[in-house]
Amino acid sequence: MDNASNCDTTSDRLPDHIPTYRGTLSRTRCFPHTVNLIAKNLFRGLTHLQAFIAFFFKQPKKKSKVTVAPGKRKRGARDAPPVIQPEEEREDPVVADVAVDEEGIMDEGKAAHDEATLTSIYGQAIHEAESKFALHMTVAEQTMALTIFPKVAGLARRVHDSPTLQEKFEKLVEANAAESGQKVALDRRVPTRWNSDLACLASHVHFERPVKQLTQDNLEEYALTAAQWKLAKELCQALQVFEDITKLFSQAEVPLVYEVIPMLEALEDELTNMRDDASLPDVIRIAAIAALLVIGKYYALSDDTEVYRIAIIMCPDKKLEWFQTNPGWRHEDRVEADLVVRARWTESYATRESLESSSGSQPATPAPV
Repeated sequence: MDNASNCDTTSDRLPDHIPTYRGTLSRTRCFPHTVNLIAKNLFRGLTHLQAFIAFFFKQPKKKSKVTVAPGKRKRGARDAPPVIQPEEEREDPVVADVAVDEEGIMDEGKAAHDEATLTSIYGQAIHEAESKFALHMTVAEQTMALTIFPKVAGLARRVHDSPTLQEKFEKLVEANAAESGQKVALDRRVPTRWNSDLACLASHVHFERPVKQLTQDNLEEYALTAAQWKLAKELCQALQVFEDITKLFSQAEVPLVYEVIPMLEALEDELTNMRDDASLPDVIRIAAIAALLVIGKYYALSDDTEVYRIAIIMCPDKKLEWFQTNPGWRHEDRVEADLVVRARWTESYATRESLESSSGSQPATPAPV
């Protein structure tokens, strides 16, 4: 299940219909969705696109209906003039392009959950960055970072939607064939697949010269500044930590349950290194803090589920030794993992009448793991 509240409700009520389902203890979470949240918080900034990407992707404003409030009327008096709400600040058309890509394809419940999570995480990350790591982001730096993805995604959409621009871009690519290699087109962003953001950004950086030439001709609003080009290239490198794990999670029958926690810990280590890397821009390091906060939140939720720990202990090349050799697990955590697997054996297997009747003796206590 993913992490939306309606899935929480489903998990709570399933035992009423399926007695063998143990609610929270049996629930596994959709870790691709969790990785999606982690990655998107890295890109976002002041708005929405999720933990890491959130710092580099200003989101369009939600459409709101203009309300006309009727004036109060006394008997015999004329109708009062309607009160019209003041018009909102005009939105940047480049940022508004994002809404075109997202319209009609985003699941409302999931989107609402993601929005609430990321809004909270963003503020926490800014506070933690300043209070614990002395990392600061000026308003100018924030604005510069936030418009990278709208420009990149907007240009790709314009080129894909216009045969004229597509032909022009292809000619520019052909003229720079030595630098462009075999690739001939910009990757377009797909809102339901976070890794399409990375592909979109990477192709933009790959075609740097043709893109610069294209945006000089009536597409200046999509042109990255020198500072944005530099940050975009560093961002491509930073996002590789998500690319690898996302590809693995996306494969059929991979990963197995016992692999989830070790993979999440590996991602946590990568992001910690990114946070502590003084050579990186502050905005990327702050985005890494936001991503780590998301990991911490969903890592804690995994503790409510016994499945992950049991799967690791039952794995022949891990067993309880994995917890003992992993410095991230405290002694009490290791003891609890041992107790969890023994309790599940006793409750679900050792006391089965079928086992007792077939063996004709009392069930054996499991050997130490």
